Amino acid sequence: MTESVCRLINAMPVIMADAKSGSRAKVAYEEIAEKGYRGSKGIWYYGVKPHVLGAERKGTPPQPEYTGVSGAGAHDLPVFRLIAPLPQGKEVYADKAYADTLLKQKLMEEQDTDLMAPVKLKKGQKKLFLPE
Repeated sequence: MTESVCRLINAMPVIMADAKSGSRAKVAYEEIAEKGYRGSKGIWYYGVKPHVLGAERKGTPPQPEYTGVSGAGAHDLPVFRLIAPLPQGKEVYADKAYADTLLKQKLMEEQDTDLMAPVKLKKGQKKLFLPE
């Protein structure tokens, strides 16, 4: 798709075994399944992470433009850097794992695409000051 639309990107862990039994568990995707940490639940696990980049569609779920699978230990940002040339258009909305100033600038300069990822305030910080 080359039209100018908003896009969403995210990854979600698929837990195949807990971390304790992961090294001896027989699971699908053994060649890419690995140990990872799910921060929102505070747990270690053995599995994979599907990554999806979807384009906006009015009144329906986003249309997937890219799908891929990485090991559970892979950070979301390096995976997105591999597919970053794909999205062209308005904005790509992502969670804070995708926040990267250099990638944001590169996407804007080369593809006229704005990477929209939230920035977390530091402990005790009252206002957000963005770098110029």
